[in-house]
Amino acid sequence: IAEYILKTLSYIAKRNIVLLVPGVLVNNVISNLNYSIMNGANPVKVAKMQLANAKAIRTYLEDKKVLNRIEFRERIGTATKEEIDMKNIYKSKLQNNIVHPLMEKGMYQSIVEDINIDDLESIGKISKFLKNSKVLNKIPNTIKWMSRQLFMTEGTPIYDFMFQATQYSDFIARATEYQLQMEKAP
Repeated sequence: IAEYILKTLSYIAKRNIVLLVPGVLVNNVISNLNYSIMNGANPVKVAKMQLANAKAIRTYLEDKKVLNRIEFRERIGTATKEEIDMKNIYKSKLQNNIVHPLMEKGMYQSIVEDINIDDLESIGKISKFLKNSKVLNKIPNTIKWMSRQLFMTEGTPIYDFMFQATQYSDFIARATEYQLQMEKAP
């Protein structure tokens, strides 16, 4: 029981500190920017590269989703000829994306941990308890919705933005530093 309580408290503390405090995200972005600058890079160049990498990662992930859908439909035999023709275009777009080398090496996956909250024993049990609670089920949906927005729980737009921005920030900084180091390499 103590282990479940500690797991839950640590998850809540991490979530509250990292995701729900905008200052942490801002400081994370600033420290990521400063890392490359401290290594001797031009601040303007670093800022431009980070903006380009932010656009590139978003584009890469969107293109990858579309390609995965096309390949899935092709495997099950429901893909149209237009979709199959577009497959090579999306593959080419992914190959030519500036973050492709890091994506292929699994750098993004190492930052983004797709952990389902229900997979964590303590949090999953609490979620099941809350969903099955007779008392909480009597609360009107509008009050539940307002509470979720107020406390920025998972699934709310603000939480999702902060979660994604935190993940992107770390990847963008690594991609920028990688690109700067590749420019120096012979």
